[in-house]
Amino acid sequence: MNFVVRHAIQQGVRPITAFQMATLNTAERFGVWRDVGSITPGRCADIILEGNLADVNVSLTIAAGEVVAEEGRMVAELPAFEYPDYALSTVKLRNGISEETFEVRAPSENGRIRVRTIRVVENHVETKEEWVELPVEDGLVRLDPEQDVARICGIELHGKTGEDLTGFVVGLGFERPAALATTVAHDSHNLLVMGNSEEMMARAARAVADEGGGGNSGGSHAAAPARRGAHVPRALRGGGEAVQGDRRGARPCRLLPQLRLHDALVAGTRRAPRAPRLGQGARRGGRAGLSSAAAGGRWV
Repeated sequence: MNFVVRHAIQQGVRPITAFQMATLNTAERFGVWRDVGSITPGRCADIILEGNLADVNVSLTIAAGEVVAEEGRMVAELPAFEYPDYALSTVKLRNGISEETFEVRAPSENGRIRVRTIRVVENHVETKEEWVELPVEDGLVRLDPEQDVARICGIELHGKTGEDLTGFVVGLGFERPAALATTVAHDSHNLLVMGNSEEMMARAARAVADEGGGGNSGGSHAAAPARRGAHVPRALRGGGEAVQGDRRGARPCRLLPQLRLHDALVAGTRRAPRAPRLGQGARRGGRAGLSSAAAGGRWV
């Protein structure tokens, strides 16, 4: 919401309207307006104070009637909490992750092939289906440095199937070798890896797994472990990252149009999200028609 409100104002939305969209409108839409969404008698006392709405410069934060932050500093005393092991040890990969994990095999040894991709839309959760031509070398689909195409891979991390699925994504804007791995991947929350370098993708994915989840950038800057996630945006800027906001984790969410990816399925929703059409992707070791689903265990 922090990013969304700021971006809306930057795009010309009146500040008061932008805040209304993020507070009252949302509360009314989800039927919780009797508790939150406005500063009204009887509502929860969750309030922020600002000097200038257009700057979104919060000077005071009140939660449940108590001042919890002031001038960018936490002032409330929060009790420490020890998380149980079962809540921390959630990454259970059944297979190792290497550069080969992200390989996509083609039905021919060399040449070019038409490939189905997921086109990301900046500042939107929806995607588009797009077809591109990519080179084939030694039986593997390669990336074309002249095109804004990267790999995207969903890896099952709950220790159930051990499956993974690699496809292609357009529009990330990587201008140099870079990668991003995250376990914040609605709605299955598997390990999602994106990048244009298999080596960096493997490094970022292994770092996230070793940290027990979170996000990691394997870009041209130093890798940012999951618990130091503040470094991820800076590393992505070093890779020429163009897609802003927290939307990368929505790529696997199968109810959002138009194409989604998770560890075993490619999902397409062309009309109402409530009636998605699922296209079966290839699991590790599988083989099917290249244009429609997958080849050699990787979706193309």
